[in-house]
Amino acid sequence: MLCAITMNHTYGPGNTPVDSLFADYTKFFEGLGCRLHCVPNYTREVQNIFERLPIEGVILSGGNDISAEFAGASGTDIRNPSPERDALENKLLTAAIERYLPVLGICRGMQFINCFFGGSLTQNIETELPTAGNHVRDIHPITIEESSAVTLLGRDTFTVNSYHHQGVQLHQVATELNVFAMHKHDRMVEGIFHPDKPIAGIQWHSERDGNYEEANITLVRAFLARRRYWKRSTR
Repeated sequence: MLCAITMNHTYGPGNTPVDSLFADYTKFFEGLGCRLHCVPNYTREVQNIFERLPIEGVILSGGNDISAEFAGASGTDIRNPSPERDALENKLLTAAIERYLPVLGICRGMQFINCFFGGSLTQNIETELPTAGNHVRDIHPITIEESSAVTLLGRDTFTVNSYHHQGVQLHQVATELNVFAMHKHDRMVEGIFHPDKPIAGIQWHSERDGNYEEANITLVRAFLARRRYWKRSTR
């Protein structure tokens, strides 16, 4: 399976734009039989990617904060935003929807999916929701709250890593989306899916250490095999 994957956007010496992808993504996904095609953030013609290559899925990776403008809110604590990346991922997700391709959002990618469909974000969990636990470089349990995911994973709770200071509270979830996983203690959203489109996102990093491996791999394999939330259209 060949998947298009988005990249982090930073600036190097002389304010030179730099696109990058942590090697963990390649190691993890290729280990599951998925080849990755990196999509630069300054790509102009997104449609050409799908015309030239046999892309079968899209992965929205982690990294930059989503800009306040895209999230539809005033900026309070936005770190390393990238309007270029927001614009690119907006085009890429739109193209995937048009082709009914499966989409997996990871960390920022889950947040982007939520904003794309009209949801919003908690821009800094520490200051906006001080009663919540730590979400930056931490490990915590989540609960699986949607029956088909419990069936798929064979359990209703497991441990995941956490690398985000932005997040989604339950009231901020887009009306088009459903929730399948929550932080066990502070009830931040950890997994969302679209009931009619093959799109789902997770707040943790599947490619990094700190996850309950069996359940995590089972979920990602479902994306690659187009099962459960990513099943093929019956239309």
